[in-house]
Amino acid sequence: MNQSIWFATCARVPLGDSDDLLVVDELHKRGLQYIPKIWDDPNVDWNDCQFGVIRSTWDYCSKYEAFQAWLSAPHSASFWNPPSVLRWNTCKTYLRELERKGIRIVPTLWLDQSASAVEIESTLANCSWHGPVLKPVIGASSKGVRKLDLADQANSKLAIMELLKTSDAMLQPYMQAIENSGERSLIFIGGQYVHTVRRVPFKDFAHNGSDEASLIEPEPDEMELAKATLECVGENLLYARVDVVRSEQDKVCLMELELVEPSLFLNLNPQAASSFADAIELLVASRV
Repeated sequence: MNQSIWFATCARVPLGDSDDLLVVDELHKRGLQYIPKIWDDPNVDWNDCQFGVIRSTWDYCSKYEAFQAWLSAPHSASFWNPPSVLRWNTCKTYLRELERKGIRIVPTLWLDQSASAVEIESTLANCSWHGPVLKPVIGASSKGVRKLDLADQANSKLAIMELLKTSDAMLQPYMQAIENSGERSLIFIGGQYVHTVRRVPFKDFAHNGSDEASLIEPEPDEMELAKATLECVGENLLYARVDVVRSEQDKVCLMELELVEPSLFLNLNPQAASSFADAIELLVASRV
């Protein structure tokens, strides 16, 4: 086929992340050439990209407006996952939309930047969760995430007000199941289920331990929720990671739907890199 596949990455990992490097040989077997490109490198002309895979653009949160503009430019027609889906998925308010469509998410209270001090105080006063977790709606990993102490209303309010200076915010209960059954990540490639990993619980909010994981078999309700979530997206996807966790009532909840730059843990499944290359080959063939 002799087709060049541009993998969008960032300056931190100019050659691509470890997931993608596992795919290089598999692509070559199919006549496809792996070419990593830093997404915001001014020397890269993305108009020359015939097929782009958005994978390790890990710095997009700190360059959010530029990233959105890059995803909206004419060259993005060659990108996969589809740029419209990526733009939607970069802000965690997508969870609110999925909830409206019947997906059970981790319970969430939403605060936008226009929230008054009175509104913040009311939100905290009515919050019944022990040690709620405060998050920015635009963010990756655990950056900007902190656990609040509701016994200290003054400092909790200050923490929210500080975050609202730069971002809308969300409050969620700390999901205790993360420390025992763990957070489960169900991986799909080319619309097909590939594997599930149990991610090691993080010890603090500076490091989420997501680089340590083990293969597990998903529970039936976890698979059901993952598939229902992807059906709500309504688009063909090259890859997706559906992160779920169990509530205190043992109900499975959606924690995150990762469509931009998630680790797919390809190293844990000997067939996964081949499956990823197969999915890329099919997409390329559909555009020829």
